[in-house]
Amino acid sequence: MYSTDLFDSAYLRFMRNYLETFSVSDVVAMFREGGIRTTSEEVEECLETDCYSIPLEDGQYITRAGAFSGQFFTFVPTVQEIEQGVVVPGDRCIPFVDQKLFPCDIIFSFNKNVLPEKKLEVDANSVYDYFSLTDIDIFSQYLDADPVNRNLHIADMDYMLPYNFGMTGFDFGEIFRITKFRPGDRMLAYVSDWDRGIVEILPLKIFFERRMGNVSRIDLELAKKSWFELLEKLLLESFDRHGPCESIDMQLMLVFFENANRLCVPLGGSIAEFLEWTDKIGIEFYGVERRLWRKGEIVEIDVNSIVTPFYDVPDFVIDSFIMDSLFSKENISDKELIERIIPESMDLSPRMQSTYSLQIENRRAKLRKSYNWFADFAFGEFRHRSIALYSDIRDLFFSFDCTESEFESFPRDEFVMLAQLYSHTMDLLDLIDEAGDPDGEEPSDEEMSSAQISLEGMEFSFYDIRPVLLESYERVRRGRFSLLS
Repeated sequence: MYSTDLFDSAYLRFMRNYLETFSVSDVVAMFREGGIRTTSEEVEECLETDCYSIPLEDGQYITRAGAFSGQFFTFVPTVQEIEQGVVVPGDRCIPFVDQKLFPCDIIFSFNKNVLPEKKLEVDANSVYDYFSLTDIDIFSQYLDADPVNRNLHIADMDYMLPYNFGMTGFDFGEIFRITKFRPGDRMLAYVSDWDRGIVEILPLKIFFERRMGNVSRIDLELAKKSWFELLEKLLLESFDRHGPCESIDMQLMLVFFENANRLCVPLGGSIAEFLEWTDKIGIEFYGVERRLWRKGEIVEIDVNSIVTPFYDVPDFVIDSFIMDSLFSKENISDKELIERIIPESMDLSPRMQSTYSLQIENRRAKLRKSYNWFADFAFGEFRHRSIALYSDIRDLFFSFDCTESEFESFPRDEFVMLAQLYSHTMDLLDLIDEAGDPDGEEPSDEEMSSAQISLEGMEFSFYDIRPVLLESYERVRRGRFSLLS
């Protein structure tokens, strides 16, 4: 009998570990050899929507693991790190590592040996140097999730950082000593195990001594300047071709993947240095997030790309509503539950309504048989709050009966934030749905703490922008009557 759980597990292992190019038929054949039944249509649907899948020409694909394993990048340890003999990953490994990894979970290795962990002492002013590519709300989650800050409860401090705290790093003291490492010297790095988040590092001067003899500092500076100029050119072209991508990581992923032979080189710079060098590209605010974009310009928005996701109801959202009703011990009919999940305001076609209704009835019957309230207790309340916020955001959006041109008159930042909050709330529901999967991996304490901080921040943001959007919609409605009169 076909098992969705077996497919999901095999698909995830494949995407995290397969390093060669492949086609849909290759995946189907590999899965069937392993006793897992699937179809080309199912595999293709997964690949087309998976952030770890990169489509190539002629029906070929490559995973992000395959695209970035072994590709060179460089970074410059700070004076603070050199003095303490420790280096932290921060966001230096973007876009080469798994975007969903916490920085404290990335592992540094030297000569194929994992380096011992060591705490880096930082202050509230310098900590941002290690997270220049990270959204502010995500940054606080990273710090809270770091095991060295297990006694640091940022939410209880209104998200204000203490003056001094720590970050998980790795002991580079001996490496710095034997290589006579100085401020300004570079580390060369590459991902040796994408699935486990292992990054192999090597001081650049050792690399050149082993491979091609010494390289003068002047040559290094000239090569770095050429690298900066190339990255600037390629990013500007990327903005024209792709517009603003869904994240800084995704924007950089496209550029580095498409130009790996020119950008992933030992004689290059780092993204952090590049952003200090360029006067054409910067990190600009985009709702509650940030994007790489032309410096000083407002990030473009595509109204259709903002509106469309509100009409998507993934399986994990359906399951979350069902599980929430079971956790709350509600005695409601299938019809009432369907109306809660697919409200009339969504205005779906009769065929889509019928499809969703049948799916919800079948999933409810299955989940009800296996549901264990006590096992769900650890996540039930968090899911309930997430469902409540998800529903409030969705219902607010569908209360705006607007055309695309009318949406364009809404305040840009608040409108973008609404869509981002909707997406982030679905991410929380997906996290809890995976936790309830018997074959899935239960979220760590760090992940749940991070999710809790994220939910509290999203609740605050939503109820802050809600009146602004309602007022904008009232202006749109009044404008309609003015036109008629």
